[in-house]
Amino acid sequence: MSSESGKIGENGNLAEGDRGNELMLVQEPVSFGDSSDVSLTSRAQRQRNLQDLLRLSTQMTVQRPVVGEPLDQERRLFLEQALKSLAVYVVDMLVRAVKVLHKASTLSLDDDPSECEAALDDILDHVDHIDFANDFHKIGGFSILPSCLNSPHVSVRWRTAQLVGELTQNNRYCQHHALEVGLLPALLSLLDCDPDQVVRVKALYAVSCLVRNNEQALKIFREHDGFSVLLRALQSDVDKLRVKAAFFLSALKQPHVLEELLKMGFVELFATLVSCDMSPATEHLLSALLTLVTDCSAARTECRRPELGLRSRLVQLVEDCRNKEEYQEVCKYSQDLLALIFEDDFGEDR
Repeated sequence: MSSESGKIGENGNLAEGDRGNELMLVQEPVSFGDSSDVSLTSRAQRQRNLQDLLRLSTQMTVQRPVVGEPLDQERRLFLEQALKSLAVYVVDMLVRAVKVLHKASTLSLDDDPSECEAALDDILDHVDHIDFANDFHKIGGFSILPSCLNSPHVSVRWRTAQLVGELTQNNRYCQHHALEVGLLPALLSLLDCDPDQVVRVKALYAVSCLVRNNEQALKIFREHDGFSVLLRALQSDVDKLRVKAAFFLSALKQPHVLEELLKMGFVELFATLVSCDMSPATEHLLSALLTLVTDCSAARTECRRPELGLRSRLVQLVEDCRNKEEYQEVCKYSQDLLALIFEDDFGEDR
């Protein structure tokens, strides 16, 4: 599924109103059937039936003799009915999954969470498509999210955080309703305090999807001291947290945000975290630092402080990465930072 809602985002989501084009993208659904205890055999049978339907639909579209020729009445009616059947089936599955997840609030640590895990997995298989994400809210699905985020089971918490991210990525409708039920403060709490690394990473993914390009969400994020939470995430020793935090920050380009980040010490932190030793976070840290200094002279001045040693590390990164294809972005960001911050003497080194 994924990966940062018309829904084109990190996970390749479709634009609203494109349900008619989703036929070849919908994954084989898994249903709860007549009860929540469905055998593997019945699930496999349902998947084979849907695969046959998709295959037949494809065959009927590719058999047209002329590109752009309209479908004849029989084929058009068949495809319309196939799409309606798939949509009805998915919504029915979502309803059944939500019914199962109402139990999440009563689970104790000693209870088996596998039924709730399966329900969340089934929902995750479909809500990366904007129509099904919106349908999930309309059937009352958002009502179960707070209790699932608060589950004593790690497996339920991280799946729910992942689900919030999938629902809200570039989807204003779901972003609005996620804020309405108070999911952002709950996610920030998980990001900052959860003892499990996976939960923290998934919570940060959800926060990023919810807040990026949404001024209302950004306001709530700031009210709950979200930047301090990000600062602590960047200072952790978990590379995935650093990567996602840096990616998130590099997407926040509003002048008032950049000013706040400078006052809070983010520029100094990024300059300190940039190391000659390559890590999965290096590229994203450089990108975030570049965002901060591009239109902020005060940030560039901060980066020139000799005690930070940033210039020598950037020069070293350029030298180490210049002829390595896999590190070309690191090389480019380092060169751009040198040109912006140390413009007076960078030309001599080149």
